[in-house]
This record gives sequence, structure tokens and C-alpha cells, in this order.
Amino acid sequence: MPAITYAFPPHRPMVPDTTEQMGPEFGSDSWPSIESFLSRGEAPVFFGFGSMICQSSKFMTLLSLRALRLTGLRGILCASWSDMSVDLVDGEPDAEDLKAYSQENVLFVKFAPHGALFPRCCAIVHHGGAGTTNASAKSGVPTVILPLSFDQFDHADRVNECGIGVGMKPMMSLEPEEVAKAILCCVESK
Repeated sequence: MPAITYAFPPHRPMVPDTTEQMGPEFGSDSWPSIESFLSRGEAPVFFGFGSMICQSSKFMTLLSLRALRLTGLRGILCASWSDMSVDLVDGEPDAEDLKAYSQENVLFVKFAPHGALFPRCCAIVHHGGAGTTNASAKSGVPTVILPLSFDQFDHADRVNECGIGVGMKPMMSLEPEEVAKAILCCVESK
């Protein structure tokens, strides 16, 4: 009940003393490193897939990093449940290049506060969940949806219809070049 208890004054009888009150968004522990990264360069591309995992964490990491590398842009990769990490590129033919690019241009975080971060990005790449789609639309920053299941395909279609980004085919069938092209389309149309 952390999000609910935030709405109440601190000393309500129904809320135990051991309850930690939180704000409406998670990810504040990551904010100092995010703020530092943001201050060191151009607005980044955000990559985040919530609780969704497509094929494997390695697949998602490679798709994201390779696409980002092709754009030449900076990025924030939000691992969330997928545990995306630069270490997952080990053993790949382009591992050395991806690690070097990541060292200079990519920040990996576990969670990120969408409301505070998205307006400071140049594009938002995500799975198309209702919450992330809403947060990206609200931010005014172009969005790229790589849908996996359920309503995410509908959200991708709505993004295309509204002209606020690029809704793509299923993530599992995408190549880094396709994702990079969609990102650049969004960034160049701002």
C-alpha cells in the first residue's frame, strides 16, 4: 500500500509505523546518477520494457545497444525486471565495440521516474504498456513502441495514428537497424 499511504497524513492509526511513505513514482534511488548523466551531454534516448521480457535479457540488451550505437545517440537503459546489463554482450562479435560505446554514452539503471525523466529525453523506446505509453505521450517526447503482447499492439497503432511516434511490429521480429531508423525518424521530426 505504499502509493495509497502517501495520500494520508503521516500519523494515521491505520498505517503502521513501519510503513515507508513514497511518492507517486518509483525510481528515486536512481535519480542522482540519472541527473548526473543528463547534465553531461545531449538528451538521451530512454529504453525501458517494464516487466516484459522478450526472448531473454540478452536479446533485449543487444537489440537496445545495437540500435542505440547505430544512431550515435546517448541512452538510458532501464533494466527493471529484465536485468539488462552491458555484461550480457560478452561473447558477441561486437562486444568490445558495444562496451566501449556504453562506457561513454549509456547509463544502465534498475528503475527510473518516468514523469521526471521523459521530458528530458529525445525519444522514448518501450514495450507499449498503458502506463509508459501514457507517460511518454504526456511528456511530449516522441515514442517508439516495440510491442510484445496484449494491448501493446493497440497502443502502437494509436501512436502511429496520432503521429506522436512510431509503433512497430513485434519486438521479437525486429532488427537493430529497424529500431535505429524509428528512433532517428522520431528525433529528426521534433
